[in-house]
Amino acid sequence: MSMLVLDEAEVRALIHGKIDSREWWILPWLDGRSAALSQRIEETFYAGDASPDFELVAGGSVPGVLALAFAQKRRMTARQLARLLIRNSANHLGSDVAHLTRQLHEHDVVISCEDRQTAEMRMAVFQAWLEGRVSA
Repeated sequence: MSMLVLDEAEVRALIHGKIDSREWWILPWLDGRSAALSQRIEETFYAGDASPDFELVAGGSVPGVLALAFAQKRRMTARQLARLLIRNSANHLGSDVAHLTRQLHEHDVVISCEDRQTAEMRMAVFQAWLEGRVSA
């Protein structure tokens, strides 16, 4: 495991860089379900030599989320992610891989959560922090 210690401004800049590049899937950890999904993704697509293409920002410096995982899109396509999401959704997403793949092509942030209302509130706090309107 490789670890880097960053201050709040450096974490914000790192996240902006990943968002702006559009080369990363962004997986916020909002609860146990989202953490489990992120771990499944890491184990399935980013094990071994691929592990440098999966990064985790943790430690409480990002308000609204427990952690943020970043997964390089070149290692996991939108179609592969769609299949994994459908397989792990308990039928909440249906079974249309093509439709979900099209949706994923338009978005970089993938949110899996137990409670949608809480997730929306936490993501609003995260967005405010990312825009510099609040600090950690």
